[in-house]
Amino acid sequence: MKQRSFKLTIPEPCTQSWDEMEQRKGGRYCLSCSKVVTDFSGMSNYEIASFLMQQSTGVCARIPVSKMNDTFYYAGKKPMKFNYTLLRLSLAGLLTLSSVKGFSQGAPFMIPSTHIDNSGLIKGKKVITTKTPITTTVFTIKIKDAVTAKAINASGVEISAYGFIFEGKGSELLVSIPDSLMGEKITISVSANKYEFTSKTIELTRSMNKTIFVALKEEQEYFMGLIAPVKKP
Repeated sequence: MKQRSFKLTIPEPCTQSWDEMEQRKGGRYCLSCSKVVTDFSGMSNYEIASFLMQQSTGVCARIPVSKMNDTFYYAGKKPMKFNYTLLRLSLAGLLTLSSVKGFSQGAPFMIPSTHIDNSGLIKGKKVITTKTPITTTVFTIKIKDAVTAKAINASGVEISAYGFIFEGKGSELLVSIPDSLMGEKITISVSANKYEFTSKTIELTRSMNKTIFVALKEEQEYFMGLIAPVKKP
């Protein structure tokens, strides 16, 4: 099928505040036009073209100004023939595995402890309490510029996992994470002046590098508004 191309046009850019819009899946909700504004900032040109090809009407979107000069390419494809029996079996297997994984990840983070009751002891005797020690691994979190690789002084760094939260700021942070979280996923969220907010999710393993880099991109200028539907091939 012949490849075709198009450019994005926003005849009437929107003047509403992106920061004041309510977050929704895939973008934010605009009260002015009662629509979800799709966020194209983290999408590749191919992903943007594929998304627009699936829409039958215009799309309200937020897109970096730099992409307004890009040419987007797409090509029509013949419909694929599916083995529906195999598809149903595959979906059933995926749902089963997802349920098992979800159960294991949803287990509460608990630290076992033992307390010996001294209610029957003579008054004045020492209370005897024992606790299982918590072992931790120290990770170094380094914040850098995605292009220059220079250190960035982050105004806010949050690391979260089930039962664990760390907050700090700076370009390099030392974080002691309980070993009980090995095999689990943690999310590192970073904000810095003149840089885009970045969130990174990784799975902890005992063999991984104990230095974790988080790369930030400089803030860009954006257009918001209604993009006309793309003509299909």
